[in-house]
Amino acid sequence: MTTPRTGKPRTQPELAALNNAVWCDTVCRAHGVPGHFGHGLWSVHRAPPAYHANLVTIDAADAARKAALHEISALRALPMAPRWTVKDSHAALDLAPHGFEPLFDARWIWRDAQPSAVPAGTGRRWARVHDAAELARWEHAWSSGGADLALAGRPPQFPATLLADPDVAFFAGYEHDHIVAGGIANRSGPVAGLSNVFGVVGEIEDADAAPGLWAALVALAQSAFPDLPLVGYERGNDLVAAQAAGFTPTGPLRVWVRHD
Repeated sequence: MTTPRTGKPRTQPELAALNNAVWCDTVCRAHGVPGHFGHGLWSVHRAPPAYHANLVTIDAADAARKAALHEISALRALPMAPRWTVKDSHAALDLAPHGFEPLFDARWIWRDAQPSAVPAGTGRRWARVHDAAELARWEHAWSSGGADLALAGRPPQFPATLLADPDVAFFAGYEHDHIVAGGIANRSGPVAGLSNVFGVVGEIEDADAAPGLWAALVALAQSAFPDLPLVGYERGNDLVAAQAAGFTPTGPLRVWVRHD
C-alpha cells in the first residue's frame, strides 16, 4: 500500500507510529477489513484481527490529538466488539473520561541502519518464510503452539497473501527443523519495523538468550530492507533485549482498552 505522506518531517516516534499504523492496515486489509488514514491517525471501523487496535495515533501535534478524540467518539457510536483498543502513540491522551482504561505502556524503539550478521554458535538456522505451509507452521509457533485463546476459532492471523507483499518479510528460526523463534519486518517509506518477535525456549538457547534472538532478527531485517533504520515498540524484558541489539528508546506510547 502507499504510505501516507505529509509536508513536514516526522520525528522518530512519529515514523515508528506510522510504520505500526501501516502494519495494522496491511494486516486488516489482508482480512478484508480496510482501515483509513487521515488527520494524523489511522482507524478501522470494523472489528480488526486479534491484537490490533481500532485507532492508532501518528502525529504528535495538538490537531492530531483533537482529531483522535473526534474519531474515538465516532467509533463509540458504532456497534463495536465488546473489547476494543486505542494505541495512543505519544501517551498524550486522557481516555479515562471516555470509558477507557490503560492496558499497557511501552516505548518506541529506533536503530540506525547498520548491516550486521546473524550471530554464530546459537544452534539455530534462520530463513525467510516463502510459502503458505511454512507460514502456517510459523503462526503455530508464534501462537504458543496454538494455545493462544485470543486466536481460537479465528481464521489465520497472518493470511498467506501477505507473503506476496514486497514490504513484508517473515523470519523463522529453526531447531531440528522445528520453528522455535521468529519475527516480522515491514517497510513503510524511510523505515522498516520489527515486530511479533518470539522465541520458544529450545534445546540450544535458554530464556537468557533473548539478545541473541534480537540480534539475529535485526540482521535478517536489515538484509531484507537494507539501508533503512529499524523501528518498533517494546516493554519489559523485550525492551531490554532490543536495547542490547542496538535499539534506543525514543518515545512513550500507551494502549487503552474499552469494554463495551
